[in-house]
Amino acid sequence: MINLRFALRTLFKTPFVTIMAIVSLALGIGANTAMFSLFDQMLLRALPVQEPDRLINLSAPGPKPGSQSCNQAGDCDDVFSYPMFRDLERVQNVFTGIAAHRLFRANLAARGQTLNGDGMLVSGSYFPLLGVRSALGRLLDSGDDRTLGESPVTVLSYAYWQDRFARDPGALNQQIIINGQAMTIVGVAQRGFDGTTLGAKPQVFVPITMRGLMQPGFKGFDNRQSYWAYLFARLKPGVTLEQARATLNGQYHAIINDVEAPLQKGMSDQTMARWTLDLITSLLPAQAALTLQFTLNLPVLLFAAALTLGTGMLFGLFPALHSTCPDLISSLKGQAGQPSGARSAARFRAALATAQIALSLALLVAAGLFTKSLFNVSRVNLGLKVDNVLTFGVSPALNGYKPERSLQLFERLEDELAALPGVGGATSCLVPLLAGSNWGSDVSVEGYPAGPDTDMNSRYNEIGPSYFRTLGVPLISGREFTRSDAGSGSKVALVNEAFAKKFNLGRDAVGRRIGNRDGKLDTEIVGLVLNAKYSEVKPEVPPLFFRPYRQDNQIGYLTFYVRSSLDPEQLMPAISKVVARLDPNLPVENLRTMPQQVRENVFLDRMISVLSTAFACLATLLAAVGLYGVLAYTVAQRTREIGLRMALGASPANVRAMVLRQVGVLTLIGGVIGLGLAVMLGRLAQSLLYQLKGSDPVVLALSAVVLAFVALGAGFVPAYRASQVDPMHALRYE
Repeated sequence: MINLRFALRTLFKTPFVTIMAIVSLALGIGANTAMFSLFDQMLLRALPVQEPDRLINLSAPGPKPGSQSCNQAGDCDDVFSYPMFRDLERVQNVFTGIAAHRLFRANLAARGQTLNGDGMLVSGSYFPLLGVRSALGRLLDSGDDRTLGESPVTVLSYAYWQDRFARDPGALNQQIIINGQAMTIVGVAQRGFDGTTLGAKPQVFVPITMRGLMQPGFKGFDNRQSYWAYLFARLKPGVTLEQARATLNGQYHAIINDVEAPLQKGMSDQTMARWTLDLITSLLPAQAALTLQFTLNLPVLLFAAALTLGTGMLFGLFPALHSTCPDLISSLKGQAGQPSGARSAARFRAALATAQIALSLALLVAAGLFTKSLFNVSRVNLGLKVDNVLTFGVSPALNGYKPERSLQLFERLEDELAALPGVGGATSCLVPLLAGSNWGSDVSVEGYPAGPDTDMNSRYNEIGPSYFRTLGVPLISGREFTRSDAGSGSKVALVNEAFAKKFNLGRDAVGRRIGNRDGKLDTEIVGLVLNAKYSEVKPEVPPLFFRPYRQDNQIGYLTFYVRSSLDPEQLMPAISKVVARLDPNLPVENLRTMPQQVRENVFLDRMISVLSTAFACLATLLAAVGLYGVLAYTVAQRTREIGLRMALGASPANVRAMVLRQVGVLTLIGGVIGLGLAVMLGRLAQSLLYQLKGSDPVVLALSAVVLAFVALGAGFVPAYRASQVDPMHALRYE
């Protein structure tokens, strides 16, 4: 108790230093707790499944002749055809099983209300392979995906069961309407399990063999050139990743040669080797189905508590040991007016300040790089005019509409939207812009020879009339689609500059003909447009061709775009009323402004930039506080020395220069170390930077200048106070 009172009295004797120490500890512990929370969610926290470290994703980065459809579960290198999934499932012997999955949009009608959400198509091996348990009823198994279209059953996520059914056990064996299909609820997944795709939380899980009913018009089950399924597997006990890769590559090689190769026309043997070797060469840990949650859980709180105690004990240990082993001779000299304090303690304090400076500079550079990268992203020419544009989707096919009825709804919706006050244009497309969706297909192009290894693949979209005018994309030549470009009319298409360049069409694309991969040139190009972004903000615009959605006899959902002269958000209620008037049971999907859509597309860039800037500012503040503390303590320890110097004729300017020289030395040493760390961090982060080198000289120089000014500011107050020392008072200083 006596020691506690002495400690408190000592702290209150120097309140400013005490407050600085408390603030430094609070900021440091808070920042580390926040960083650990993010680290825990993104890297440490495993999927709520059995032995998640044995799960791997399968990747197929080789050529994909045919059509590809990929979404947020991975890029187009990661998708497989359904027949290939079944072949691999049958022949493999290094996994306990292989599972397939695919996200899909779902209109969920239950208990008198229809809402739009996410569903996941899964193979019967999905839940058994993961080892997920049921909270109610049973989960899907191999008996649910034996025959295409004949398993109308579903499993609910725990969160959806809780929110929509209030955890009612009576939901079991009830029917729920998913995309117009009556499905029997056979179970609820365990609490906390939200699938295996980062950022997606499906409300329902449906057998993958039901895709044809969940997404009307889909006919890709038997097509080996239709790539859409994501695969993962579980390693057998004792099998390593390298063994699995080698074995599966051999098995896949046999499938390619015996089954796939006869289907490929015009592909050389060299490209077919590459096709085999590139497949299954990237086996990755399964993604955790987590989105960032800024909440504190028990592990984070325990980490914060351990960090607090550890920090206090570690950094309190050195001065405690130092105080129990006093240097009596130095102390006596200190009473006689000589500099006091052990050199080891001074070096330790200086080393800590230098380390803080180095770390601060490294983080400042990292923040500068990500901020400049985000600035570069924000200046990307989208080729679109997104201001004052609203976007939303409707999926009548998911409510059981036939294609003919869907077309009628789309036309009425276009008319109703165009008639709203302040609306300057309304249009639509099949593949939503800047939403991460990619649809691709091989094409034939008039006058362009398709050699053995020729890449004939292009992205595509289906669009409505006035699409380019509404979105501000100029036509180079030709015309836009009109309502007369319908199913009964001649097939027509528009292409972008990248398409014209890839297939050597130049500016004379209009009038040329294209077709499917079979070589039938049945579609006339009627327009050439400037490049505009397709699925992502950052990548280059891909070759892209457009077809009128009215010539698609299986159309069942569209994304609409409405340009308004008013504030777009003021138009949102009117849009919802228009859709409700046409069909009150048809949900409006993803209603937002296009600038919001763009920001969401670059969410990762914005998040990294904000976090790195916040941590860099905090580290710089802590460095300034630490540097101030070191200098203030040093000045206090050297009070009598400073007084003696001034009594012997030293001017206040000389004293200030003496203290600031110490600032300069610490900053110079820490800066050199920090620049080295910054260059290393820049190299590691290069893949995350957009149009920027990790060693950008402007960022390095500006970061160094900022830190120099911060250090100068931290050192100015102690330097000024030192220059104001009264020599007579200092000589009597104890």
